[in-house]
This record gives sequence, C-alpha cells and structure tokens, in this order.
Amino acid sequence: MTGQRSAAGVSRRHFHAGGAAVGALAMAAPAVHAQARSVKVGAFGGFFDETFKAAIWPEFTAATGIGVESVSQPSSDAWLPTLQRRLGVTTILVTHDQREAMTTADRTVVFSQGRVPQQGAPMEVYRNPVSSFVATFLGTSNLLEATVRGGMAIVDGVAFLGLAMAAGLGQAGPATLSFRPEDLVAGPGPADDCAAAVDGRLVFRRDLGATSELHVAWGGRTLVALAPAAAAFAPGGELRLGFRHGAGRLLAR
Repeated sequence: MTGQRSAAGVSRRHFHAGGAAVGALAMAAPAVHAQARSVKVGAFGGFFDETFKAAIWPEFTAATGIGVESVSQPSSDAWLPTLQRRLGVTTILVTHDQREAMTTADRTVVFSQGRVPQQGAPMEVYRNPVSSFVATFLGTSNLLEATVRGGMAIVDGVAFLGLAMAAGLGQAGPATLSFRPEDLVAGPGPADDCAAAVDGRLVFRRDLGATSELHVAWGGRTLVALAPAAAAFAPGGELRLGFRHGAGRLLAR
C-alpha cells in the first residue's frame, strides 16, 4: 500500500506498508494535526501484532515522523463501522464471517458459484432468504421438505399455516420450509398462536448464557430451537415445539 499526505496531514513522504490496520491508519491520518508527534492506534490484528510492532509501525514513523504511542485491541465489533462513519468512506468488505457481515454492512451481497442469489439490508436478507443456500449461509435455519397444497405446507402430515412464500414459488408442489431457531417455541404443553406444533425429544442442549440451544429430534430429523437458559429441559425428555405464526418461509427446492 502506498500513501501520501499533504501539509494539512502528516507528511508528503511516501510510505509502504501492508495490512488492514495500516490502511485504517492511513485513512485516519488526515485527522492527525500537523504538529502531532505521536498517535494512539486501535489495531485489529491478533497474531499480527508482533509483526506490526517490529516492522510496520517503525516504518510508518520513519516515513511520517509521527510515532505510534500505543496499540490497543478494539473493545467491540463496532470499531470498523465507527471508523467508516468517522471517515465517511464507502467500504467493500469480503468476509465469510456471518456476524461481521451482519454488524458491519448496511447492504449485504451474497455470492454463490459466481452468482448473486440475493442482496439487500442484512436483516432483510436474514429474515427473507430467497433460497436454502442463503437461509443456511447467513445464520442457522431449520429446513423441512414440504408439499404446498391449498395455501399451506404439509410436512409429515402436519399442516403449517401463515407462511411467506419466496418469489416464483408455485401455489402447489414440492418446496422447502425454513424456520430460524428463534422462531421455534419449546415447551411441555400446547403451543398457542403458532403455525403448527409437533412433539419431539430433546437429544442435546447447549447452554449459551442467557439462552440455550435445543436440538430436538422429530420425524427422523433434528430441529434447532432457542429457549431461555432457565427453561427446565433435560436431554432425553419429551417436549413440544411450536412454529411461530408468520415466521416460516417457503423456498423453492
């Protein structure tokens, strides 16, 4: 990377460096007063820290005359959006990290085999995937093979009502039914106000702090649901799963 600064910045000298942290510092340099002799840097590098300290920062100092006073890791994932807003720059971020994509971008573009199956605001893509690939690539989703008939989806003889349909999906025939884990309600008894309810067996529980991830066997498949950590569900026990009304989405197979 090559950078140059005017008198209003740090120096007219060129400097050569590599890495996202140096790029961020180069973009931020116009905000550094011409009289500044040192800067504090928030770097996101992890195991690159030693390389930056040994080679990158000294080269930056040699090129600009400004020392790097300290390097600190960001305290949250907000460091990149904060930098974007501060500098007012358009940023293209290529990532396989779902959390990073959801929290950083105001527009998400999903690529698959050289094509773009869907793009839009992160939550729009998350809540309304157009295909099974998007539903499972961006987040976790329970996918059920279904048959569409009379405005409802049939899965193993259970009718699901109040479903959204992806564009181009016919009113009858095979389809894939998608439900996010947070849209499944687990309980010992009947599930009210749900598109459907089934009886299953808890095969695994992963406690995540405030919530617990429940893996429930039903009809030869395993469904993933979220429940409050305080819920008294034990592996091996029977429980009822309700599918929230209006949360399911029918996708083309």
